Amino acid sequence: MGPEATAAFYEHLIELTPARRDQDHLTVIIYSEPGIPDRTEYLVADGPSPLPELVRVARTVEKAGAELIAIPCNTAHYFWEAISQAVEIPVLNIIDETVSSVEEAFESGLDARRPRIGVMSTMGTARMGLYENALRAKGLDVVPVSESFQQGVMRIITEVKAGNDRAQSETFFRSAVTAMTEQGAEGVILGCTELGLARGKGECPVPIFDSLKILAEATVKAALGVG
Repeated sequence: MGPEATAAFYEHLIELTPARRDQDHLTVIIYSEPGIPDRTEYLVADGPSPLPELVRVARTVEKAGAELIAIPCNTAHYFWEAISQAVEIPVLNIIDETVSSVEEAFESGLDARRPRIGVMSTMGTARMGLYENALRAKGLDVVPVSESFQQGVMRIITEVKAGNDRAQSETFFRSAVTAMTEQGAEGVILGCTELGLARGKGECPVPIFDSLKILAEATVKAALGVG
């Protein structure tokens, strides 16, 4: 769906796999299908449903021999249950994996207080409350965002997808993280797989939970039977 995010996901898989030679790496089938209708357009603007294509692609990789599916797109997880039911193999859930990582990071303080978490995501993911609902179910508070802030995050995502000046995207990214910390965020979830590509190398004032890398970690663990 997002070709550059898909490529970054595979790079994470390679880096996270404990391999010393080619033969130690995972066997991976990558089906990059950018023609799947825009998920946010469907959720907020009455665009065509991406579900038929999502199901077709999942079944295609299953028939090709896949034993586990990872979808490096957060907004597509609005359809996670329907995709999971359409195949016989496990489909990892990027929302659940990311929220579990946040919960683990703040575990020592959950009994005494409710840490506040910021979420940067597409308009579709935000409108459907994919992260908000999952975080609150774990006893974590969510920093509310304004419409203008959400539009700013969409601007970052659009800039990355368009292959525009990455330095400018990084500036927008850091401004967004700063705005969230000023509202009390103690950690920020990158709830769109393009956002990590705009982060750059600089330090951030709070922990950043990159859903793309977290999904890659979960994929390696599941594939190797760890955890």
